[in-house]
Amino acid sequence: MRKRAFTTFSVVAICASILGGVLYSSNRCDWTGFGRCTTIQPIGVLVRPSKTLWDWFALLGVPVAVAATGTLLARAEKLREEKRAERRKQDDRELAQDQQNENALQAYFDRVTDLLTAGKLRHVQGDPKPDSDDENKVRVNLAVRSRTLATLRRLDGARKGQLLQFLSELRMMDPDRPVLYMRGADLRGAQLSGQSLWNNRLWNADLRCADLSSSHLDEADLVEADLRDANLTGASLNCTVLMKANLSGLTIKQLKFAGCMAEQVKFCDAILEDVDFLEWVCGETNRRCDLLLADFSGATMKNVRFTGAYLHEAKFVGARLIKVTFTNCDLTDVDFSPADLTEVEMLHCWGLGNGEQQL
Repeated sequence: MRKRAFTTFSVVAICASILGGVLYSSNRCDWTGFGRCTTIQPIGVLVRPSKTLWDWFALLGVPVAVAATGTLLARAEKLREEKRAERRKQDDRELAQDQQNENALQAYFDRVTDLLTAGKLRHVQGDPKPDSDDENKVRVNLAVRSRTLATLRRLDGARKGQLLQFLSELRMMDPDRPVLYMRGADLRGAQLSGQSLWNNRLWNADLRCADLSSSHLDEADLVEADLRDANLTGASLNCTVLMKANLSGLTIKQLKFAGCMAEQVKFCDAILEDVDFLEWVCGETNRRCDLLLADFSGATMKNVRFTGAYLHEAKFVGARLIKVTFTNCDLTDVDFSPADLTEVEMLHCWGLGNGEQQL
């Protein structure tokens, strides 16, 4: 595009230079047709050369201009047609890929449904005996797991969400009686908004860029899950297991981590606003938010409240803490260096220095 524009500019500049030269020399060169007329005395007749440059322009300029214009219009139309053809090819490729994804998903649904109907896909407890029915079921489970992970890798975000919902509704990822182990599942960009993943095991799942807004992740097992760039807006996280999960760089607003098991969780360089880390109380059950060795280094935290949280050896290195409150928290060996604590309030906390701290 830039090369074409430069060529056009060059042609225009050359034509302008030629025309300027012609006009400049018109007073000296009568052959151009722009000079003064010669008057023959005494009869007063104006005389020009038989054919001037201007005459040749009049004779040849119009056809040349028409031809050039036609050529340029044809070229422009050709370029537009090539772009339209490329768009059609791209649309056809996307449609074909979409159809392939749909076929793969339906084939997966059909196969898993057949295995469930035949009773060949179920939880097996303990170590099965050789050549037993349980051992055969274990083989089937492993085969289905491999097919599940392979299918997920080729699907788009929306269909990944459909597949995961299918497995969740069949309770095939139940931590207590799992049929399929989804460790390392490729769930990048999965559309899981509003879905219930309650009590599902997704160890080491790749959930980068996944849409988990308004999803139910209560008691979900997300050990070592990668949640970078995921959308957690409005998600429910009661007693969620986030041990060694990676939430670095996330922007999290108005969210509650209630009773979460989040040892060694990473919030590095995250932005947390109006976030609560608090105890989860249900009847007589009281579970605190466990943030042992949690890493908040470089995070920006505004209006964040830690209530009854266990923060032993947590790191806030270089974190920006604005109106952050710690209440009834264990702050043993917490690293706040060199964080600014002027806008931090600590009420009935212990472990930071000698004895109970209250700032």
